[in-house]
Amino acid sequence: MILDCFAEEVRELYDDEHQKTNGVSAVDRRGETVFYAISSLSIGAIHYDGKESWGNHHEIASLASEAKKKAKQIHGNSLFINRKKCRSLN
Repeated sequence: MILDCFAEEVRELYDDEHQKTNGVSAVDRRGETVFYAISSLSIGAIHYDGKESWGNHHEIASLASEAKKKAKQIHGNSLFINRKKCRSLN
């Protein structure tokens, strides 16, 4: 699965020290030390069963955006599949 591959491969981009601490400490633009966790991947998708016609592209984009937002709310690597139907089809 993509998330498993990403989780393994992304760690190779970090030094051993950062792998051990699961992230990087750095000074931000305000001069404060901030911890940045090792990068993660969030995927938002729309479920389509192939049996129904879709609404317009605005509705599809809205469902995709909602799925992306939900995926980003999950800690670490995540996949969120939006199973809602387009409003014009309900």
